[in-house]
Amino acid sequence: MKIAAAFVLFFIAFMCFRILAPEWGLSCELENEKKVIVEEQPQTKSLNADSLSDMLIFKDIKGLYAEVKVTAQSIDSIFATIIIINNSTSDITIYKPVFPYKNLVENYFDFMDSNFHHLNFYVDSDSQQKYYSQKNSPPAVIPNFKIKENFIILKANEQLNFKLNISENYDFKTFIEKGTKTFNYHFFIHTPLIENNVHAWELDPFRKVYRPVYLTIGATDSIQKIITIPDK
Repeated sequence: MKIAAAFVLFFIAFMCFRILAPEWGLSCELENEKKVIVEEQPQTKSLNADSLSDMLIFKDIKGLYAEVKVTAQSIDSIFATIIIINNSTSDITIYKPVFPYKNLVENYFDFMDSNFHHLNFYVDSDSQQKYYSQKNSPPAVIPNFKIKENFIILKANEQLNFKLNISENYDFKTFIEKGTKTFNYHFFIHTPLIENNVHAWELDPFRKVYRPVYLTIGATDSIQKIITIPDK
């Protein structure tokens, strides 16, 4: 009788375990998921640029765009006029160090030949900014909040104007010597999305992790033929 009673108790315990085990497992999974999300919060996460290289969120704002015109006087005088326009209804905080106030600090242009083959001939600038490892062009800067002057407000219905000689940053001569004189280009720039004085992060619903968010400012005429560069 004792053996039979012990067997019954063992069977009942076994069935209870079978019933409750999935619930316990689900509970553990949800708890682990919470921990992952919490660890990825921008307030607590220790940033690892390399691990986030393909984990960035890029957004457009309607009414925030660029107008770009490139003209060539000679192989050493190729000028780009860049106008950043905010025709949205909101003021936008931009990260000043990535904009070309003095020179071209990032690779804003994706140049192509007449057959739209990409030409990679950008000469790296001496930018002291830190970037996420990023295959995209231009790279995504990690904003430095210790310097307040890094941030300016581009108010609604205002614009920023830049003009610079991009022959100092792009080695056109190499391709001209190979017979390429007419170039097409695509222009865009990334600036961190700043909300409430912090770099905005958003939850990726698929990966269940938070990612830093960037605004993409592109040219309205996305791809345009630039110029035939004079021989002299």
